[in-house]
Amino acid sequence: MKNQSLLIIVAVVIVLGAGAFFLSQSQKTPDAMIDKTGDQIMENDSLMQDDEMMKEDEGSMMQDDGAEMHDRYVAYTPQAFAAASNEKRVLYFHADWCPTCRPFNAELSTRTSEIPSGVVVFKTNYDTETALKQKYGITYQHTFVIVDSAGNEVSKWNGGSVDEFLSRISR
Repeated sequence: MKNQSLLIIVAVVIVLGAGAFFLSQSQKTPDAMIDKTGDQIMENDSLMQDDEMMKEDEGSMMQDDGAEMHDRYVAYTPQAFAAASNEKRVLYFHADWCPTCRPFNAELSTRTSEIPSGVVVFKTNYDTETALKQKYGITYQHTFVIVDSAGNEVSKWNGGSVDEFLSRISR
């Protein structure tokens, strides 16, 4: 009887341990799931090859030395961000590997004249600007944050087309 009870207890402990292990393996943070999905999409993405991207981006955005892309769509630097404190500032968190960021970036680059006067859009690198991601609670790329003159978040949203983006920043 003692051996049978001990055997049942050991079996229950093993089953509970295995269940806890599998449960912990299936629960991942949202960032990890997004990054994995993005990597999988990137591996399978055949819509735009690297050479085509280079041709589209060549000269239209930013030179390697960090020069501005356009007066209304610029690469984020703390200095450029501070210099535009009297403007309506929009942070666009993008990633080069992001399958939705690339076409959005390419289209916005050709439509910078449609960005309203008095608005500056900062192309902000999702992978390297970790302090900004933390400050504004950014959990994945293709996120936009409108910031006031003191650097406080006014509004934040994810995704959308260039038309939707232009509509939101024109309000």
